[in-house]
Amino acid sequence: MIERQVAIVDPAAAGHPASFLVSVEVERERPDLVRKLRDWFRGEPAVQQAYYVTGSADYVLLVVTRDIQAFDALMSEMMASNPNVRRFTTNVVMSAVKRGLMVPIDES
Repeated sequence: MIERQVAIVDPAAAGHPASFLVSVEVERERPDLVRKLRDWFRGEPAVQQAYYVTGSADYVLLVVTRDIQAFDALMSEMMASNPNVRRFTTNVVMSAVKRGLMVPIDES
């Protein structure tokens, strides 16, 4: 049941105080193009979480960087590396109200 053990580190203390929620839309969902994009998400350390979702976006990412300039460079790299990305929209995290990966376990 346990996939891995991790420590929850304060991003600011680790030099990455800027957090962003990014919605990503793709042009086509061809398996080879989707695989390439997912591999990019998995391989990029700044992408902390990535979810394939329903709704107006295809993916939602949690991204941490040292500042807005680093985020801008990262998103430029994502677009250049993945021409299948139609667009992305960004929400800047003003403050983290709750962070964690704990899953409640029903003890009954």
